[in-house]
Amino acid sequence: MASLASGYEKIDPKVSSEPVWITFDRKGQMVNLGGKINESNYLETYAKDFGHFEIFQDTLSPIIELLNSFSPSDRKLKFLVKDNLKESGRATRLSYEALCNGSWIPVDYDLKSNTMECTVPESVEVPFNFELIISDYSKNTSRRTIRIK
Repeated sequence: MASLASGYEKIDPKVSSEPVWITFDRKGQMVNLGGKINESNYLETYAKDFGHFEIFQDTLSPIIELLNSFSPSDRKLKFLVKDNLKESGRATRLSYEALCNGSWIPVDYDLKSNTMECTVPESVEVPFNFELIISDYSKNTSRRTIRIK
């Protein structure tokens, strides 16, 4: 593994997200390699391969799309989740949380299809408020709130 480090003084200080190292996959999609700012004020990460690398500031929040309607019989909600950067093994995946009337419920995340699915517990009566909160590696956050009637 090779270590990458560079000064990042030209990064916009008004942007709240920290810079990350990126590379590009064979399809031309940006891949997040992560990174941290060391004590010498350099952005560092590790790469398994040689290639083209750039410093990037991710300012775009993930996109959350509802894929189905709530049905009292199966009580499932399914979402498509998109982020502008693919994640590598160095950068953490999305963090997420689902709430029904403010109480946490489990979510199944299928990384391959970029879908999230949750089953609303029987104890939650209709109508209720559902909220899905998703944050990416750069802490850009999206919220999707739905009132189920």
